[in-house]
Amino acid sequence: MKNFLRLFVLFELIPAILSAQNSKDDIEYYIDLNDKEERLVEYKDSREMLQLKLAQLEVVNKSRKQYKVPPVQLDILASRVANKQCKEAAEQGFRGHWNTRGEKPYHRYAFGGGTDHVTENASAMWVEGGSFDRSPQNFAKLMVNIHGQFMAEKAPNDGHKQTIIDKNHNFVGLGCHMTATEFRYYEEFIDRYAITGPVPKRVRSGEEFIVEVTPNMGYFLYYAVAYYEKPPKAMTVAQVNRKNSYPDYTDVMTLQYAPWDITGYRMEDGKYRIPFNFTKKGAYYIQTMVDKKNPAATTSFSTVGKTIATGMVVIVE
Repeated sequence: MKNFLRLFVLFELIPAILSAQNSKDDIEYYIDLNDKEERLVEYKDSREMLQLKLAQLEVVNKSRKQYKVPPVQLDILASRVANKQCKEAAEQGFRGHWNTRGEKPYHRYAFGGGTDHVTENASAMWVEGGSFDRSPQNFAKLMVNIHGQFMAEKAPNDGHKQTIIDKNHNFVGLGCHMTATEFRYYEEFIDRYAITGPVPKRVRSGEEFIVEVTPNMGYFLYYAVAYYEKPPKAMTVAQVNRKNSYPDYTDVMTLQYAPWDITGYRMEDGKYRIPFNFTKKGAYYIQTMVDKKNPAATTSFSTVGKTIATGMVVIVE
């Protein structure tokens, strides 16, 4: 799942999509969001790049519409997380879903300040014996072509496509970066179904902390789980490039709150205050799931068909 593309040649030119950009009101709305976002400001998009990404957003949503799933909105933070990954990958010569710090997509998004669930598509492209045309039109062309390659995948090797048309996604971050000979394009699909209060990035072993989660209107918190793994460890470019797809969780489940447990942490205002306490040093990936039905009377449960609402990472020292 989520295999990246290895593209060695440029695709044929497509009609310019710049004329298909969103209206001025949409542009100004996202520019305002872009100006207000204080996280990862060193990876902030220019107005011109933001316009290119809004055009690409239309391409993404056209793909989703073909499969009768709702459109996604552009997410500023996820775009910056993607920009950072693209820049590092293009400049250091690695590709795929890890970076040289050993971080997977959910690590990078969480360490950037995100608390939602993220699913990533990644693509690497390079030229030999020449250089890229670095015009805005070429940026647009390459993003459209790569997305088209994702959508052209056939089952069972269609991980990128299935990520794009997942009905649960409601936001997406788009990132790209180009050097003379390297181009990277990333799509960070976000499932945002709750507002999460402050999440500590690091805690001491045995230190209890509370995470406040407020599900979107019409949803109830259904389940919470924490997976353990060793903290990300530095990798060489060669090690990163040998990796392919990535797991969205580990096989070490250290804590879970069933629906009947979760119900006990619900406050009158609909907010859930969930306690966590981890003793083993390492990294913990916390997911919560939501459902439209109140699970208060649930006596057995299954997570099949439930929507992942959050993805948080806490390092225990």
